[in-house]
Amino acid sequence: MPRNTTSPHEAVNELQPLHNRAPSLHYKDCVCLEKYHPSRVLTLVYQPFALGTLAILTYREAKINTRRRNLFGYIIFSTSALAVLVLDLATSRKGRIGTYIGICIISGAFGVADAYVQGGMVGDLSLMLPEFLQVIFVVSLLSDLVLKF
Repeated sequence: MPRNTTSPHEAVNELQPLHNRAPSLHYKDCVCLEKYHPSRVLTLVYQPFALGTLAILTYREAKINTRRRNLFGYIIFSTSALAVLVLDLATSRKGRIGTYIGICIISGAFGVADAYVQGGMVGDLSLMLPEFLQVIFVVSLLSDLVLKF
């Protein structure tokens, strides 16, 4: 006669109705994590756009009004943040390729906005006291450090 190898915990779960069971989700159940790797969007999309925009703006820095540059960067930040919400609501949180491409485009827009704002803020603060510039760099480094851990 074969011996029953179910544990007492599994036996209790078999007796419970299906709607009372605790859901057991595995990361492979999510299609978007298997195919599209959304965790790599930041490094592969955001950084090249930020570095490219920063290089172009550095080359043309004498012709650019830094206050307008800051305002334009913050406008791009605001519209990109709104676009993330609209994309999430419009796709009903379905992780398909269209949503992934939309996130990549929005992430690129965040990179462009970051380049506009960082360059403009450093440009404006460099005309003031050196302590202001040091504080901005220290706060930026500390925020990056906190986000990594």
